[in-house]
Amino acid sequence: MLKSFSLSLLLVFCVAEARAQWAEQPSGVGVRLRGVSAVSRMVAWASGAGGTYLRTTDGGRSWRAGLVPDAEGSDFRDVDAFDADTAFLLSIGEGEKSRIYKTTDGGLHWTLQFQNRRPGAFFDCMAFWDRAHGIAISDPVDGRFLVVTTDDGGRTWREMDAVRMPPAQTGEGAFAASGTCVAVEGTSNVWFGTGGPAGARVFRSSDGGRAWDVSTAPLANGKSAGVFSLAFWDARHGVAVGGDYTKEQDAAGNAALTTDGGKTWQPVGDKRPNGYRSCVAVIRGTRRSTLVAVGPSGSDYSNDGGRAWSALGAEGFQSMSVARSGDIAWAVGEGGHVARLDAPSRPGRTGRRARWKVSHIAHVKGSSSCIVRAMYPALNPSDAAGFVGGGAAGRFQERQNHWLEVFARLRNGVSREQAGAELATVARRVAETNFGKVEAETLRRAQLLKMSGGMDPSDREEVLPVAWLVMGVMALVLLIACANIAGLLVARAAVRRRETAIRQALGASRPRLVRQWLTESVLLGVVGGALGLLLALWVRAYRVTLPLDYLGGSHAQAGRQASSGHARHAHPQGAQLRPAPRLRRRAAHHADV
Repeated sequence: MLKSFSLSLLLVFCVAEARAQWAEQPSGVGVRLRGVSAVSRMVAWASGAGGTYLRTTDGGRSWRAGLVPDAEGSDFRDVDAFDADTAFLLSIGEGEKSRIYKTTDGGLHWTLQFQNRRPGAFFDCMAFWDRAHGIAISDPVDGRFLVVTTDDGGRTWREMDAVRMPPAQTGEGAFAASGTCVAVEGTSNVWFGTGGPAGARVFRSSDGGRAWDVSTAPLANGKSAGVFSLAFWDARHGVAVGGDYTKEQDAAGNAALTTDGGKTWQPVGDKRPNGYRSCVAVIRGTRRSTLVAVGPSGSDYSNDGGRAWSALGAEGFQSMSVARSGDIAWAVGEGGHVARLDAPSRPGRTGRRARWKVSHIAHVKGSSSCIVRAMYPALNPSDAAGFVGGGAAGRFQERQNHWLEVFARLRNGVSREQAGAELATVARRVAETNFGKVEAETLRRAQLLKMSGGMDPSDREEVLPVAWLVMGVMALVLLIACANIAGLLVARAAVRRRETAIRQALGASRPRLVRQWLTESVLLGVVGGALGLLLALWVRAYRVTLPLDYLGGSHAQAGRQASSGHARHAHPQGAQLRPAPRLRRRAAHHADV
C-alpha cells in the first residue's frame, strides 16, 4: 500500500543571483587577439596575430587554436562566424597582406577567397548581412575609400564603383583595432567610421554599398583618433565609439549617438565611457537598447541606448562580440586574453529573474516537483502549465537547464499540424541561436504530442510491449480466478444438494430454485465489482496527485484530448494551446512573472 504523504504549497521565485561580470578563460595562446565572433552560448571564434585563430564549442571551457596554412605572418583583425563550422577571417596589411579566408569545416581547411591586388589598399574590417552577403572596407585608394562586396558567400568579391563614394579628407582612414569599424543592418544598410586630423566621420549606404553619403561625428580628431567601432540596433538608431588610442584613459570625444540613420550625430553627455573604446556591441532582445563597450582601459555598459554609461570592469580588451541570442558575450585582448560575460543584457545587476516563476512545490519523501507558469503573448494568462521534476528550485537556478514539458489543449480551430509547425519553427530558431546549427535530434525532441491515458507517445514503443505482456498475465490470472470461483460454486452446489432435494419435496419449483441461485451469484458479482471499481478510482486519483518524481515519470494524467509540447532549448511561444481542465484545476494558484 502506498504511504501517505504531505503536500505543502509554496510561492517562490526562481532568482539567479549572479552579477554580470567578465570571467577569464584560458585560450592556450599568447598572441594578441583582435577579432572575436560569438555565435551562441556554446560556440565562438577568435582571431589574432601570427595567423592565429581559435574556436570553442563548449562555452569557452576549452579553446582549440590553430594557424591558417601559408598565413603565419597574417594579422587577423576580424572574424565573422555563422556556426561551429563556418567562419571568415580578415587579415590586415598593405597590398597583398589584406586577405579574406573562409572555412566550412571548423578550421580543418581554409580557402583564400580574396587577396588585395590594389597598391595602397589596406583593409580594416568586414561585416556580413547573412551567409551570402558581406562587405569589406579599405583605407582610401586614389582619394576614395575602397569597398568590396560579395553575394555568394565569399566565392567572389566585387569592387564597388568609387565614383559614388565621397572623397576622403587629408589623412583620413579607418581603424582596424577590432574589426568593427563597419556595421550592417537589415538586408542592405551599412555604415563605416573613420578618423584623422580633419575629424571623425561616418559613411552610410542603404543599397548594400553602391552609393554613399557621409556625415561628421563629434568624436576626437587627430592622426590616432576618430571612430573605431559602430553598432546599430535598427535602421535609425546607432552608436559610435572611439577616441584617441594613444590616450587610453581620456574619455573626451569617445562616444556619439544617431537617431536618423547616421545623417546626424550627437555627442554623449557627461556619463560617457571611461576612456578610449575600441569596440561597442548591441545586446539584442532587450526592451531598452543595452550596449557594452570595451577598450584597453576597461569596459562600460549602457541600459538606455547609449545616453548614460557606467563602468562594467577594469579589465582591458580590444574587441568583443555578443551572440545573437543576447545572453552571452566574449571579449579578447592582449596576450591571448579571452573572457566571457554571461547575461550581458543585464550588466551590473546583482540579481536576475528567470523567465519562469515557480508557483507550487510539492514535497514528497524529501523530493520535490513544481508547477511553473509560462507567460507568452500568444497564450492566455492561464493557458499553460509546465512540470519540472525533483529539485525544482535548483533546476531553475541552473542556467544551462532548458528542459520543460507543457500540457495544454489546442485552441478551437487550430490543428495539431499548425501548432506542431509553430513549435518546430521556434525550436529551429533557438537551436540556431544557441548552438549555431540545427540537429535532427533537436527537431525530434521539439514536437507536439497527443496525450492518451497519461502515456507519453514518445515512450509508446518501449511501454506498449511491456503493457501487453502485463495485460496478458493479468488475463491469465483472471481466467485462473474465474476457474477457481467456478469450482467453488460447483462444490457449493454439491454441498447444497440435500438442501435442494428437501426444498423440492416441500413443493419448490425448479425456476424458483434457479432464480435464487442467480440472485446469489449476481449479488456476489456486484459486490466484488463495486469494491474493484472503488479501488481503481482511488488508485487513479492518488496517481494523478502524486508529484512526478515520486512516480518516476515525466507526465501526469492529462485527459485524452490533451497535448504535450516537448522542447529542449525551445519554449513554444506561438503554439495556440489551452490547458487541460485537470491541469487547470491543479494549477489554480499560478502567479504571473
